[in-house]
Amino acid sequence: MRFLIAALFALTCGLASAHADPLAETLRVMAAAPVVAGRIDVALHTETEGHVTLANRGGERFTASLDSKSGELQRGLATLAPESKTGSAITIHLSRDALRSPFSLLVVGALIDIAGKRDSVHFMAVVAGRSYPATLPPASTDPRQVPTIELAPGWHVGVWQPELLEQALWTLTRPVKRSDLRIIALTPGAPRVLSSTPRMDLDSRVAQVDPIDPSAAADVVASARNQVLVFSGAVAAWGDLRKAARGNDVTLVHVDTASAAQPGGRNFLWLPVRTPLMSARAEQVTLLDVLALSAGKRTGKILLSNEADRLQMEVILGPTSGVSPTLGRWLAKVIEVAGDVSGSVQARGINVSVPTVARQIELDRRIIKAVPSVLQYSYAALLLLGLIGWPTAWRWFARIWPQEAASDYAHAAGFHAARAVRAALFAIVFMPLAAIVAAPAHLFSLITRRPA
Repeated sequence: MRFLIAALFALTCGLASAHADPLAETLRVMAAAPVVAGRIDVALHTETEGHVTLANRGGERFTASLDSKSGELQRGLATLAPESKTGSAITIHLSRDALRSPFSLLVVGALIDIAGKRDSVHFMAVVAGRSYPATLPPASTDPRQVPTIELAPGWHVGVWQPELLEQALWTLTRPVKRSDLRIIALTPGAPRVLSSTPRMDLDSRVAQVDPIDPSAAADVVASARNQVLVFSGAVAAWGDLRKAARGNDVTLVHVDTASAAQPGGRNFLWLPVRTPLMSARAEQVTLLDVLALSAGKRTGKILLSNEADRLQMEVILGPTSGVSPTLGRWLAKVIEVAGDVSGSVQARGINVSVPTVARQIELDRRIIKAVPSVLQYSYAALLLLGLIGWPTAWRWFARIWPQEAASDYAHAAGFHAARAVRAALFAIVFMPLAAIVAAPAHLFSLITRRPA
């Protein structure tokens, strides 16, 4: 027992210290990254106001002042990476503290001056043990501009708070079972309840739409415990839906579209309306996959906020990937009109409301979805402890509920049924409840028992 407690304490301290030292985490991730010829890797961590720490792959560190007159940043870079004098490209690996520090923007300008041109400096953000391409705005831009990291080609997340960013990364990359993903169509006159399982095409295994009457949308959200509901078009009382989702751990995805046509219905040409999610055949997808499918081929920037103990995401859709912004805006208009004609749902923006990571982890630990995991695992622990002291608990239980006599029953079936009920109540209810006292009492009796 002492060893177990010591191991748990050491593990907790190790996790806390690892989380408390973002520079050490950044160095580990940078050291694991492949070495690229002609590229210099340097870790950047914000220490105190006006000071940063640089480190190379070898773990050597240099704390420098951002005072341009001191030249410490230049000396630090020359000391840790002498190759920088040859004009090699520099990759800066940013710790989570450097991401949220405004002084890192000053470092950007200084490093660009050292490298000679902006294209020679690249940034990687180290968040939650992984590295992502990062973009830092110049120090002279609007202060409301924040660094962004690229989760997937064309998909970026704004870094306001690293804590929210870590939650978003975990949530966006977490697999979602297809059985938990529901595509909702708000159709007047449709059923007012949601089926227990999603409708699937038996041949293609593609998800079908669940039509719901608009007046029952909040009730449907309240009944869909721990599922992902995707709405499209105009959704009335979005605040009511989010309130219902908060009480039932539902993930809400609202795809804002110019057309009011709902998936599974018909457009003005009487063609079936479809959403890209209806063509996804994978057994498991991530929430980022859901957003990317809903956006089509357009890029997206995800803005994060925390509201009422839930993580809120607003997706601002950009132009089509691989084209200029101007051409992308024209293509978006053309695609929107083409979507109205062809019946394909085209997104203008996406809003997401999800449970926090702590809440979602607790839900994943549950064996019985409706019962909190702490109660389930506490009961399991008491049940195991009860097995140790069951002989003593059985004697106590016999005083409360004496054994049945066969003569009290007209038929043997009734006698055996009564015994089964008594044994089940003992094993399921009494033994776990009495385990804390019965187990020590039974062990003590074994220790103090005199040999025959």
